[in-house]
Amino acid sequence: MRHATRTLLASALLVAAAGPALAQTGANDPLPRAELVASLGARFKLIDTNGDGYFDKTEYLAARTKAEQIELGRIKELLARQFAEVDTNKDKFVTVAEIDAKMKNPARAKEGVTALDKNKDGKLSLAEFAAQVGKVEATADTDQQLTRWDTDRNNQVTLAEYQGSALSQFDKLDANKDGTLTEAEARAGAAAAPAGR
Repeated sequence: MRHATRTLLASALLVAAAGPALAQTGANDPLPRAELVASLGARFKLIDTNGDGYFDKTEYLAARTKAEQIELGRIKELLARQFAEVDTNKDKFVTVAEIDAKMKNPARAKEGVTALDKNKDGKLSLAEFAAQVGKVEATADTDQQLTRWDTDRNNQVTLAEYQGSALSQFDKLDANKDGTLTEAEARAGAAAAPAGR
């Protein structure tokens, strides 16, 4: 829990300071059902490494580990870019003053640096900051995930099983049944979902 809190703090610190660098385009684009089916099919093929039409726990774990490593690399690249943006004097360290200049919140800037400053020199190196990212633990339990997909309980997940819950959820959220999920439909579905789900 302590590592997760520190990681969250580290991320929030630089995200707040480098906010404009995170702008994403296309986040509000409607999602056609056919695009979801294709995306799920492509992901399934990546997991089913031997091409036998199903994956088991071993294949899933291998694919998940590889995906996590790729994502971790992307996150570290993004953090390095954000770090460089906040490091205005380009001395390869981020100080409370530099963070505060971006965030306009001295208390939060100081809290963030103090929490992540391993050598207690009052500033953060990229290494101190990035070290926190690798400590994020997987949130999804592998066995629970596989059980959710493996509807016939044979310890093998087929493409139909893999796509099933996602397509079922898509169909529930697609209020006007036009085969396209809009942001408004997704929000309405999330608002109607039971609390704690």
